[in-house]
Amino acid sequence: MGLQDESYDCASQAVELAEAGNDDWCLAFALYVQAVTIGLGGDTDTALAITERSADIARVLQDSHLLSWILLGQGYQVADLADANEHTDSEQAFLQRYEEAIALTLEAQNLALDNGDTWTLRKTLVNCADLYSHLGRYADAHAQLDTWLQVQGQPTSRERRQYLANLAETLLHEGKLAEARERCSEALEQAEVASDVGQIAQYAKLLGQIEEESGNLGEALRLYKYFYRQEKRYEGELVKQRARVATVYYDTKSLHKQVEEARTMMLLTERQAFTDELTGIANRRALHNALEALGDGNARNYALIYADIDHFKSINDRFSHQTGDLVIKTFADILSRVCRQSDMVARQGGEEFVILLNRANTEHAIVVCNRIMDCLHEYNWSAIAPGLKVTASFGLAMDFEAANWNSVLALADARLYLAKASGRNRLVTAGGVT
Repeated sequence: MGLQDESYDCASQAVELAEAGNDDWCLAFALYVQAVTIGLGGDTDTALAITERSADIARVLQDSHLLSWILLGQGYQVADLADANEHTDSEQAFLQRYEEAIALTLEAQNLALDNGDTWTLRKTLVNCADLYSHLGRYADAHAQLDTWLQVQGQPTSRERRQYLANLAETLLHEGKLAEARERCSEALEQAEVASDVGQIAQYAKLLGQIEEESGNLGEALRLYKYFYRQEKRYEGELVKQRARVATVYYDTKSLHKQVEEARTMMLLTERQAFTDELTGIANRRALHNALEALGDGNARNYALIYADIDHFKSINDRFSHQTGDLVIKTFADILSRVCRQSDMVARQGGEEFVILLNRANTEHAIVVCNRIMDCLHEYNWSAIAPGLKVTASFGLAMDFEAANWNSVLALADARLYLAKASGRNRLVTAGGVT
């Protein structure tokens, strides 16, 4: 369609995804497609290097179907490189490249034959015939075309027209102009019936060459003019098709961008919905969701610690609400540092926090509470405000002490109340005050 930059971008993304997913089959195929897009841009050397890597991966995978497709394309690329450098390279270098292209195409042909892949087999046969014909090896070219007729199954109309055109070109190179004219005229008539503008232009040009070689210059001129008109028509249709594809491509790209933006906003909104704005830790809703999951039986052996900053109202009154906010944030940081990544620290509201310890026994939960109280005692609160000191009270309940998480949480809350009533800066468990 002519959208080479867009094609390359898509192929490159496919390569990255295949590499990230360690999917060697997809990587080999994506590399081949990437090579084709690069080759269409005129950089045959780079395209060949990528195709060779693709073929190497397919060989390691021992996927003969994939390898046959890649080798077919590789043969194309080697021949294109030979044609591009025909006037700068030596004749020997030119012939070597063509022989390499033939060898690659024949290998693809044998694989396609073994695989029963008639589409690839027919493509390799006409390609080989064309390569042999350019080297003057007409017997080999006709052998390929004769084999084409023997391939099982019905070829498509387009494949049949391509066969006739390849046969006509081989006959032209041989100097068998009458036969070449007959075959090419047949291909051109069928292309006109099918309204295949691209093939019409291609076959009109070939028939013009045949007439020119035959000395029919008037007919050759008519055909060349016909070719020119069809080529312009073909280019016009391509431009329209490219415009349609480009519109779809960029609309899709814009839609993808909108979807990504919406997804980002959704994730951000979701994070905000489950995150405490002041501290950045989980909020009450996130905690209750986690506890609901525990209630579904996805995990057991948990502990709930209800924590409350002692005399928090006095901190606000004495030092300011800004200082109170810093105390809450620092307290949340201390809780998060002491706990494991598998645990959850949530702000229940105000100066109250709840810690969910997953896969924890009573002894572990008590150790966590003691570490928190030690950290509070050791922290340099005067850095926030001179004379500031912060302690906290804790209530601990284990999952096996109640029938459901609501009851476990209520039990931890009741024990927190007891800790505060007993003088604060302490922990209350099933065994009493510690």
